[in-house]
Amino acid sequence: MFNHFEAELTQEQIARVKEFYNPQVKYDGIELTIPGRNKFFSIRDYESQVINPVKPCIVYLTFGVKCSSEEEALAVGAIKTTDKELAKAFAPDLFQSIQGSKMDKRSSAYLKDCKQDLQLVAIEHGWDGIAHAIEKSISIWLNTSEVEIGKVTEGKYTGKYIATYSVQISVDDYDITSLIFEKEPKKEEIQTARLLERAEDVIIIKRKKPVFKCKECGKESHWLDIPGTDKEKVDFLEDAYCNHC
Repeated sequence: MFNHFEAELTQEQIARVKEFYNPQVKYDGIELTIPGRNKFFSIRDYESQVINPVKPCIVYLTFGVKCSSEEEALAVGAIKTTDKELAKAFAPDLFQSIQGSKMDKRSSAYLKDCKQDLQLVAIEHGWDGIAHAIEKSISIWLNTSEVEIGKVTEGKYTGKYIATYSVQISVDDYDITSLIFEKEPKKEEIQTARLLERAEDVIIIKRKKPVFKCKECGKESHWLDIPGTDKEKVDFLEDAYCNHC
């Protein structure tokens, strides 16, 4: 998870955003004009910034004021919303095109069982992260910060274990991922949790069908029947390859 914050933009806020940011629908997303640079919100490109109807990303529109925290942003009158609400307001046709992507029952049951085995409670994404006491840090991925492991000290997950890291998603923007567990996670369990989220995103966001025809041989396969590791199954699902031919 994720941040389950929802804030539908009012007509007054939409007018204010239009006047300052001049949002334009380009390609498969929205471009907001910001002095010195443009900010692009892509609806379908996961590696950029996804408009995800299930797991929206919080966005702070500060109207030219530089802020380093949510408190600062809200104090200067920023609008706190989500990429989902921006899409609904300024790219309704594109937003509607990603609605209705669903997980099939077999995939849903498998991923649920995997999460239970890991004792994975939730996955949260956001700007500020979740308050926690660090017990140790480990290196796992090359494209992220070190993973901090410890216990949550504030909020609804207080007392539960957390593994958290940040990923740079643009020149001056980043995402903090927080994996919440019932028990202290091992390195392999952290990797698996991230892989489970990626599988969900490939199916829900990238709209890859769990049962697909192989691009090489035409054989129809369910991604869970693909030979290989779980990572290879997700990789081949994304690439529409059955790994039989």
